[in-house]
Amino acid sequence: MLVQGAILASVALLGPAQTPVNAQTCSPPPEVDVTFAVVADPQFGRGAGACDAACRERYTRAVAAAINTIDQQTWPGHPVQGITVDGQSIGTVPFSGAGQRMAPPEGVIVVGDLTEDRSLNNVGAGWRSPEFKTFTGLFEHESGQADGVRFPVYVGLGNHDLERFVDEDGQPGLAFSEDEARQRIWDYVWDRHRGFPEVGLEPPVPVTNFDDQSYAYSWDWGHLHLVQLHTFGGDDAYHPSGLDWLEADLDAVGPDRPVILFQHYGWDCFSDGGCFDRAWWTREQMVALNKALDGHNVIGVFHGHTHGRYPALPRFYTDQYLELADPRQRDVAIFNLADAGQGYFAVVRVTAEAMDVTYGVVDETSTVTFSAENGFTMRLNQAPTAEAGGPYRVEAGGLVGFEGSGSDPECGPVTFAWDFGGDGTVESTEQNPSFRATSDLDAAVRQDVLLRVCDQAGICSDAWAMVDVVPGTATASPPDNGSFITRLIGASPSTGD
Repeated sequence: MLVQGAILASVALLGPAQTPVNAQTCSPPPEVDVTFAVVADPQFGRGAGACDAACRERYTRAVAAAINTIDQQTWPGHPVQGITVDGQSIGTVPFSGAGQRMAPPEGVIVVGDLTEDRSLNNVGAGWRSPEFKTFTGLFEHESGQADGVRFPVYVGLGNHDLERFVDEDGQPGLAFSEDEARQRIWDYVWDRHRGFPEVGLEPPVPVTNFDDQSYAYSWDWGHLHLVQLHTFGGDDAYHPSGLDWLEADLDAVGPDRPVILFQHYGWDCFSDGGCFDRAWWTREQMVALNKALDGHNVIGVFHGHTHGRYPALPRFYTDQYLELADPRQRDVAIFNLADAGQGYFAVVRVTAEAMDVTYGVVDETSTVTFSAENGFTMRLNQAPTAEAGGPYRVEAGGLVGFEGSGSDPECGPVTFAWDFGGDGTVESTEQNPSFRATSDLDAAVRQDVLLRVCDQAGICSDAWAMVDVVPGTATASPPDNGSFITRLIGASPSTGD
């Protein structure tokens, strides 16, 4: 039996594609090239540690200013950690857009906690508190505020938006009930993204599909589908859970289009109560969301809530409760965003081939740095098919012709790499090579042969075939190669490879 680990290590020796023919039907992926920004926890009014509320506001304003200069920035060109969509590591790879100028973002997504605890301040101030007005001034692109974000903003709500209702002195004192206060913040989401088009009132930032029950919504940027779930998908504390809506929304999109989700809570110990005195959502609720996502091409989830803790800020991770059954992906990439009040935000670019994510860090002068350590790229294309044919039967000393096939679902060229000897060496890069079996054989033996098919992005699939070598009357001389003469299959191809 071949030693697979050694074989796979030898694939690096493979040269350029020699057989760019796809034998099977393929569908080129739709063109998509979308750039956007993600912001977590502006939380105006919050003061923590050495950075008080005024300090955090300065950093958040600097984030807004930096977002406005994204199209003046360049994608980092140095290597970053990479994974494939099916969860298999492909080592260290550069950003797909390395060295290129960033495109203007299509929009900015906020993943909850717009203010600390006065989103709906109260007596004598109307329902929009000074802190909430600070948020709207910066994050309503049509406000005209000089330092405001100039791109459409897609608003999501978090626990501070829906639970913290106090007066300016930190005491309960709403001019209306908590239910009414909570409904007013939901109404803000409705007004921003749904409106009342049936009576001619279009929203400032329209979306494709708005759930009138849960207030979750989705929209499309070309082939990319995006979904805002607020606290988390399935939260039924204040509204119907919305999971039925989510399943119907994703079913309408289909199994192949790439999908990105946004919500406030993450899959970390802070969110599930593992390292905090409260579980913001439970493992059972996580499983229910996972079930709704299964069978769809979810390429990533962005969340806030942790303020960069649990895990350390900001980072990528996966979780067993987001292991989808779709063969293209066993894990979903989860991105934990440190909050805007500390000067963090994310820039994301999605193309047909990859998703690049880099975290921007700003100082109070709005100077932005993109961190190599906190950048990630994911190859999104599907793995090619691979068939090694067989089983094969050949007499000792005779020729064996292999019939390999493979194709790229995205219609790109593929390469072939055969290992016959079991020592991790690629003997042929032809699609259908012929090799001579050793004649030094006293009894019938069986050998497993490996074919590896790779696409242009370096995503590979393996196929195995059995070769039975039997004693016979073939008189051809064995191949003159000591390292393979003791193997079952010789290394001297009849085709001159």
